[in-house]
Amino acid sequence: MNKNSLRPLALGLGAAVVLGACTPGTETGTETASTNLLSELPDAPHAEMREHEFTHHGITVSDPWNWIRDSDYPTVDDQDVLDYLNAENAYFQSWLQPQSALTDALFEEFKGRLDESESSVPWVSNGYEYSWVFEEGDEYRTYLRKDLSDPEAQAEVF
Repeated sequence: MNKNSLRPLALGLGAAVVLGACTPGTETGTETASTNLLSELPDAPHAEMREHEFTHHGITVSDPWNWIRDSDYPTVDDQDVLDYLNAENAYFQSWLQPQSALTDALFEEFKGRLDESESSVPWVSNGYEYSWVFEEGDEYRTYLRKDLSDPEAQAEVF
């Protein structure tokens, strides 16, 4: 048996373990049903299918979810798209909410293992010196670029 033939079995077992953790069971001796985690969650939002077809190079393609693509992206101002995205975000947050204490604890533990004032070794490319700095309290690195042709140039946020 090769590795590829075991992959569906491993995926199936993984799904069974995940679903088993979310299905009702009984406690020994008390016959009390445990809480079914899936029943406590709201229904997932479903994107409405709307007829839309387009033709490229003589091939007609049907895309019933084309309406989700806002024509003004990256600015999204279509109210239907915003409503759907807000529903998706609320559904996602409802899945995360039971784990919020654990998520926060893990985040703080990870942060505790890092130096919050870390910076990179500068590197040079195309006449510029690049680097990044992670300052205390920030959530992301700040990337910097300095023009090497100007000796008085200050590093700019890139």
